[in-house]
Amino acid sequence: MNKKAFIWLLISGCLLWSVSIAVMYTLFPAPTSANEFGDMFGAVNSLFSGLALGGVIYAVLLQSDEIKTNQTHLAKSIRANEISARLMAYSTLLQECDNALLRYERWEKVSPNSDYKQVKAKVRESANAYRAEIEKLLNELKT
Repeated sequence: MNKKAFIWLLISGCLLWSVSIAVMYTLFPAPTSANEFGDMFGAVNSLFSGLALGGVIYAVLLQSDEIKTNQTHLAKSIRANEISARLMAYSTLLQECDNALLRYERWEKVSPNSDYKQVKAKVRESANAYRAEIEKLLNELKT
């Protein structure tokens, strides 16, 4: 409930209470003692007690909805953090594959007789697998 609605609710309650005083004085004779005066507003007191109970129930329902919303947001946040951590790990592995390929190419230049083709092919295969996982995680993160 927003602040404006709460203020209107308070004003309405005060108006209802004020009207009840006028109604009590017009329908019933003037009280002669303090006990009679207090008893005259018994029905109004029970009305406000019922309204207060309704307000408490409404507040509990609002809190329940808010808790459900927070739980949903928390679950989404946890999943996004998990995906982010996996993305960082795959990005690091992909970067390491790129660095390894650069090292193998430098080594080939230094010793042209060595055969790094099979090793480079395995590294490229791993790099492609990491890229595919990164794409899959990015698509999952978008949804």
